[in-house]
Amino acid sequence: GVDDQLELASLLGSDMFAADEANFFVVQKQSAAKDLNATFYWSVSASNRVVLHLSQSDSLVFDFPSTGGTGRFTVVQPTGWDDAFHITEAFRATTQAVELKVDNTLIGSGTRSATLGTGSTTTLYIGASSGGSYNFQGDIAEILVFKRGLAATERDKVTCYLSKKYAIAVSATCD
Repeated sequence: GVDDQLELASLLGSDMFAADEANFFVVQKQSAAKDLNATFYWSVSASNRVVLHLSQSDSLVFDFPSTGGTGRFTVVQPTGWDDAFHITEAFRATTQAVELKVDNTLIGSGTRSATLGTGSTTTLYIGASSGGSYNFQGDIAEILVFKRGLAATERDKVTCYLSKKYAIAVSATCD
């Protein structure tokens, strides 16, 4: 439902993540002008966490794994972000490459060297961060998490699948 939150207690990091690569796809619609929306949040500590804040001060934030500068990746929200469904992809490869895409359009890329400590257990939050803060306001239709960085052709296939399923226009050629 709208503005709902989910919690999965005692999730071992290695059950969901690799230390140095991952691929996330999120289909969501944010309520207009909402600041500090947490979409996906798994945090052992401020320096060892995976976070998708798909709205933080009009930016999209991907922490993999830390906020200490070596893992945080931030880009400005694209025009038309509020009140519309979008497919957001956060990608981290073993080569330390990081990308954020919205509707298959690259909105930011770079490199990050930090690795994630996956041996700890903590709560996974969908639609909020720990303690119920940064509550997501809007609709989260689907989240896909891959324990590895997908190849470009695989990423396009996932985007096209989600595009067709949710009738979201993307900048890709989908069969």
